[in-house]
Amino acid sequence: MIIPIAGEILANISLMFNMYYKKWPMEVAGISEVIFPGLSGGWFLMFLVSDKYVRHFKCYRTLKNFKGIFSYTADITTESERTFRIGIVNIFFSISIPIGMGFSGILLR
Repeated sequence: MIIPIAGEILANISLMFNMYYKKWPMEVAGISEVIFPGLSGGWFLMFLVSDKYVRHFKCYRTLKNFKGIFSYTADITTESERTFRIGIVNIFFSISIPIGMGFSGILLR
């Protein structure tokens, strides 16, 4: 549980350095944002941890839904297409966050 959190922290620290050193090219920001969570598992691994670690979170049911979606995807796919299908699920999660934030502003008016 500590390794993915440390990876996310290192990614955020590297983004702060990229903000401080403005002459660095954008490729440095892109690589530093991806390399640490990629090597440590990132949020994907944090969601797949044992239930005993996440029961104290307010969003415990949401985390269980994430685990269920990834588990279901892994169960219904063959081994040859599993990586592709889980990647598609990750893409939809990544796309749904900004869309949900955009609609929340409209809905809260």
